[in-house]
Amino acid sequence: KCHIEKQGKKIKVHHIFHRPVVDLSARGMQKLDPNFTCSEDTHTLILDRNNIMKLDHLERSPGLQQLSVASNRLVRMMGVSRLTELRSQQCFILSWQKKPR
Repeated sequence: KCHIEKQGKKIKVHHIFHRPVVDLSARGMQKLDPNFTCSEDTHTLILDRNNIMKLDHLERSPGLQQLSVASNRLVRMMGVSRLTELRSQQCFILSWQKKPR
């Protein structure tokens, strides 16, 4: 289990996720907490429909094979290049679109 705490516009994750698929969609997140980590058995992280501008700290979850960040406000994705297990072709999910202002 994990404990997710919302403080204003921040969401803090107080536990390592130990699930194959971690879905944090539509939680109003603006960024990942520096302590955010997925376990080695987590292969998919879904961050769709949030307000994330900077996708940092993913290098702490090197086993990720699929990543979805659709419908966010991404301007920077530091650390994604270090995710060497991300799959290409049909299994690789990395998409985003601009939200209307």
